[in-house]
Amino acid sequence: MLHDKLRLAEDIMTGPRLFPPQEDNALTAGTLVMTLDGPLPVEYLGPGDLVFTSDGSIAPLLELRCTICVTAVVCVARGAFGANRPDRSITLPASQTLHLSGPPAQNAVGRDTAQLAVGHLMDGRRVVDHGCKPVTLYALIFERRHFVQAHGLALAASAAPTVAA
Repeated sequence: MLHDKLRLAEDIMTGPRLFPPQEDNALTAGTLVMTLDGPLPVEYLGPGDLVFTSDGSIAPLLELRCTICVTAVVCVARGAFGANRPDRSITLPASQTLHLSGPPAQNAVGRDTAQLAVGHLMDGRRVVDHGCKPVTLYALIFERRHFVQAHGLALAASAAPTVAA
């Protein structure tokens, strides 16, 4: 495993190869996720931690998957989607799905609610393209798909794969 990470790091440093993330919805290190114990950096979470979802429920985390990759990232400015949404500037993979409602959704897509990749909201001011960069991403895996609360935003998390009987 460590050998693979070192090889990947060497490839990142020596060539323009793109290593896409293994999950479409994954958070960058340092993203604060709301848990029953308060906001915690995503990289500190583990199986069994109780995470607040955007519908107000609490879901137990089944798995935290970590991947090192080169992917398109965007910077979302503080307040880009309303007061304290997010509560500070954050960096996210452009593929990260965001749930918007109210005026931010109306402004983005002309509907009351929307779920779309944050990269589709780039405007050069509130959501800024930062190109392809090497990042460490953390995918939160739950029993079913949820939108977790992080920095005042509702960010998609993945569901565990179902096994056919």
